[in-house]
Amino acid sequence: MPKLKDIGLLVDQNDEPDVVEYANKEFRSLARDVGVNVQTLSIRSVKELRAALRTLDKEPPQALIVLDSPIMTQYRRVIMENVAHRLPVLGQQRHFAESGAVLTYSVDVVDMFRHSAAYVARILKGANPGDLPIEQPTKFQLVVNLRAAKELGLIVPASVLLRADEVIPYQPSHLQILFSSFKKRQSVPCAMIFCGLDLIIPTS
Repeated sequence: MPKLKDIGLLVDQNDEPDVVEYANKEFRSLARDVGVNVQTLSIRSVKELRAALRTLDKEPPQALIVLDSPIMTQYRRVIMENVAHRLPVLGQQRHFAESGAVLTYSVDVVDMFRHSAAYVARILKGANPGDLPIEQPTKFQLVVNLRAAKELGLIVPASVLLRADEVIPYQPSHLQILFSSFKKRQSVPCAMIFCGLDLIIPTS
């Protein structure tokens, strides 16, 4: 969206306030550097979430970013049903893409849990927890929902698709049938759809 000038940021103030404040501050700083205005909608309850959605209906930004939290996750379908048909939604966890977000980018939770299990194993074998190094996440997951993009009339650049770990196609194709025995969910690994890239990239 090269003409993006106004973006909404939906945040849950109950979810680690210090982290939310830092993320909001950093996001605003980044947006300011690229000339984008940020409309922050802060919530603390489901009632406030519904009020924020009404605000988005009256004063819609060009796109919406949803910071993940227990409330956002539980009511993600409500969020998507209210806004995803009118503006692009970007989230953090994969389930937001499955619910209708155009794009999600986050830490690979499964990989993070795998590392946590390795830590537990080392402690059970006698390692001192205080001697173990603090590790930062090293694996992230980018999911692109072409179905949501197509419904909004957006074209996802091939450069983004090439970086994606997973792509949700916008319509059933022979590729889905071909790899149906491999996949267990409605989305397919990115590498599997690039042989038919012209079939899934919206052209209008």
